[in-house]
Amino acid sequence: MKQQIKPFSIVLLIFGTIFTGYYILCGFLAGFHVSMLWVWLLLGLLCIGKGLWELLRKEKSNGKTAQVLTVVARSIISILLAVFVLEEGFVLSGMVKQPKPHLDYIVVLGARVFGTEPSPILQYRIDAAYEYLMENPETVAIVSGGQGGNESISEAECIARELRKRGVPSECILLEDKSTTTAENMAYSRALMKGDNPTVGIVTNNFHVFRSVCIARKRAGLHHVSGIPAPYPSILLPHYMMREFFTITVDTMLGNTI
Repeated sequence: MKQQIKPFSIVLLIFGTIFTGYYILCGFLAGFHVSMLWVWLLLGLLCIGKGLWELLRKEKSNGKTAQVLTVVARSIISILLAVFVLEEGFVLSGMVKQPKPHLDYIVVLGARVFGTEPSPILQYRIDAAYEYLMENPETVAIVSGGQGGNESISEAECIARELRKRGVPSECILLEDKSTTTAENMAYSRALMKGDNPTVGIVTNNFHVFRSVCIARKRAGLHHVSGIPAPYPSILLPHYMMREFFTITVDTMLGNTI
């Protein structure tokens, strides 16, 4: 008897191929060292392996134990998918935020610096901060980010230099150059602000806005805070959006976001 084609196994194989192909594409274009890029390869191999197993096995086990395990596995997968969709919805909501005018402060979050030059991801943040400051010259910019082991200057200093080159007055820029995490960015930047309830905008790349605003509220006690999304037109955007799922989950467990 001819074996019936199983649609679920075909779907798994298709997704497995897409995930694996995306991993290879990002690796060649951006480098395989990109943080958590291996997740796509793992997902791809799991989908391909499961798809082949479903496609090649002849019959399903009808035992009670097998049925219970199937129900448990499907329930866990359904819950994970629901949480993933919910969190990605939050990420997307941050990506389309419109900056509020006339804020007291904007906090420009640092990112990798190549020697003394901003990386592309940091350059997008600098561009967004400069555009906002030109439209709202009364706003003070707090540039935030410490110095990594492979960086010649701190991320904060790099941002400040780039803003000064474009004509932003030094007196409108405050440096916070000790932080190494987003939570520290917020806490240390808050210490530089005056007043009990300043209005604050967080300048970061679009996929990072939601989590940054949540951390600013939780860790820095900022009540009037909003996001200023900088674009990130890169093949890595889907990867960083997916990575936010893990970082939001971890930050939630650590009490940084809720």
